[in-house]
Amino acid sequence: MKRSFALTSLFALMPVLAVSNVHAQEEIKTQDYSVESVDDVDKENQKVYYSDLDQDGVSDELDQCPNTAPGQPVDATGCNPELIPQQYVQDPNMVVDYIQPAMAPAPAPAPMMEAAMPAPIFTLNNAFFDFDKADIRPDQAALLSENIQSLQQMRPNEKLLITGYTCDLGDAAYNQMLSQQRADAAMRFTLNQYPELKGRVFTMGRGEENPAVPNTNIENRKKNRRVELRILSEQQNVPAEAKRN
Repeated sequence: MKRSFALTSLFALMPVLAVSNVHAQEEIKTQDYSVESVDDVDKENQKVYYSDLDQDGVSDELDQCPNTAPGQPVDATGCNPELIPQQYVQDPNMVVDYIQPAMAPAPAPAPMMEAAMPAPIFTLNNAFFDFDKADIRPDQAALLSENIQSLQQMRPNEKLLITGYTCDLGDAAYNQMLSQQRADAAMRFTLNQYPELKGRVFTMGRGEENPAVPNTNIENRKKNRRVELRILSEQQNVPAEAKRN
C-alpha cells in the first residue's frame, strides 16, 4: 500500500520537474557570457608596454640596451652613455647590471718638435780669418773676446753650438773640412776664455750649406765665409753631426 502511494506521488511530480528543466535550459541559453571588451586606452597602453619591455622610453626595435634597470637614464639608443653594459643575456626577465667604464689609457705624448735654431749671439765674419786659413787672426782676438762675454751668463743646462760656413768657391769637400776647422778654432778660443764650459761646447762644419746671402758677388761671398755661435736651451736638440768638446 505504501509502495503504491510513493509511485503515484513520483508520477505526479514528473510534469513539474520537466517544466523546471525546460526553464533552466532557457535561462542558460539567454545568459550573456561575453567578456567585457578592452577600451582603446587599455589597448594603447598594452601596445606601448609590449613594444618597450624595459620601460625606458625607447622602443625595443631601436633599443640597443633592452634590459635597462628601472629608472636608469638613457640616451636615444636606450643606453646610458656614462655606463657600459655587461654582456646581455637572452632572458628578458633578467635585469643586467652595469659597471663603470675602465679608464682610457693616457694618450701617448706628442713627439717633441724640432725647435728652430736660435739666432747667433755672435758671428765671426771673413775678417777673423786669413784667406784659406782656419786660425783666428791675432788682430781680431780682442774683438772676439769682447763679443763673447755674454757666455758668462750661460745657465748650467745650456749648450754652445759653434758652426762654420764657407762660400761656394773651391771644392765642396775641401770647404766642408775648412768650415769644421774654423769652428774648432773658435771653440779653442772660447774654452781658453771660459774653461768652465768644457763638455758643453759643440762644433760642426757646414761648408757651402745655408749661405747667409746668395753667392753672387765678392762681397756676398765674404759674408758667407763665417762662424756662428749659438746658445741652445735644454729643450733644444744638438744636431747629430755636431762634435762635443
